[in-house]
Amino acid sequence: MGSDGLKIGVIGAGAWGTALARLLASSGNSVQLWCHEPETAKNILQKHVNTSFLPDILLPESLGASTDLLEIVRNSRILAAAPPSHLTREIAKKIRPEITAEHILLILSKGIEQHSLALMSEIFAEELDNLPKLAVLSGPTFAREVALDLPSAAVLACADETAG
Repeated sequence: MGSDGLKIGVIGAGAWGTALARLLASSGNSVQLWCHEPETAKNILQKHVNTSFLPDILLPESLGASTDLLEIVRNSRILAAAPPSHLTREIAKKIRPEITAEHILLILSKGIEQHSLALMSEIFAEELDNLPKLAVLSGPTFAREVALDLPSAAVLACADETAG
């Protein structure tokens, strides 16, 4: 893992989380990807592939993977959150005990919470007591294209300019 890079935890090993973890690890950062399924973490660590979501994309050997969500949060200054939108509140509640004002949380998930109509950024802000600096990455991006290093465009928005 990159010793000069940032310590980043990616929450969610779906296509989008995996694609971003691959990009960040390839850029020299120390990246740990949280996987809900132990088999996914095992495949990433041993075969360097996420067979469930991007089966034909080779992942960097430096990319770490774990099923221990709280350990990843504790060991990362930057968190990139890419859980499915319907699990966002549950994930936010789980990580709350380890979140500090020093964390930067980059929200990658798209969508709204069905029952409350809350945006993902609103859910994280509410559940995490506005502790971390929040940023949202959005745009017409596709996980597969990002994983293949194809040109892509996105917008990063945050209220705190030091987080961006």
